[in-house]
Amino acid sequence: MTSEVYINISKIIEQESKTSTYKFALLRGTIDLILENTHLKKIGGRVHMPMGLLINKWIFYYYPLLDSNVTIPQIYGNKGIAFGQELKAVICHYHNKGGKSVLFKDIRISSLNKESADMITKLYKKLQRLSVRCL
Repeated sequence: MTSEVYINISKIIEQESKTSTYKFALLRGTIDLILENTHLKKIGGRVHMPMGLLINKWIFYYYPLLDSNVTIPQIYGNKGIAFGQELKAVICHYHNKGGKSVLFKDIRISSLNKESADMITKLYKKLQRLSVRCL
């Protein structure tokens, strides 16, 4: 991540309203990644990581929410999570295959068949667009 991204994250945390779950996921994911990747820290305190790692965190946090039978309403009406349709498709696909742990194993070792790869790529692209908008 560039210094511009860190500045934008700081602005989101300090200045904007805290009504969007995306902001909390962004903050939590960034903190988790920094803590998990201290070996990447350079002198001067910077940590650089691929955006894909942050996207993985978003999927990890939201997976149990969308895998639940309970609908969690958004603050502003009945509008669903922006990437909900894509993540639900992945959840449905992995439901009888072992769920979240198998999904992340498949991603980690790149053992995705075409159908899985297409669904996950669609989800990653959506999350990337959202994260850029968020930042």
